[in-house]
Amino acid sequence: MAAWFGEGDPKHRGRGPASYKRTDERISEEANELLTEDPWLDASGIEIAVSGGEVTLNGTVSEREAKHRAERLIEDMSGVTHVQNNLRVRRGDPITGSGLGFGDSANEAQMQAAARPTRN
Repeated sequence: MAAWFGEGDPKHRGRGPASYKRTDERISEEANELLTEDPWLDASGIEIAVSGGEVTLNGTVSEREAKHRAERLIEDMSGVTHVQNNLRVRRGDPITGSGLGFGDSANEAQMQAAARPTRN
């Protein structure tokens, strides 16, 4: 009885009726809202497509962490069966120095380039 009033183990959360299937439209709406409202992610270069509960992310982001963050946000949503992450990292934004694939700073990219073997 205590579990009925919000006490106890919430082990049944997310287990709805057998015939319930979340619509692609609802998944798409929530996915767009999640990416829009996330304070750490610029989602302006991301496109979302949903089919049969599978979410496909297309477009570009400024850094590798943004690519992974977008996927993590979507994969935990109710009704999502799979996330196909086709996002690409923009290389070399001349204004901010970001999008170099190694974090936010051009210095990090220079360090990575210096660590690569050179051919003589």
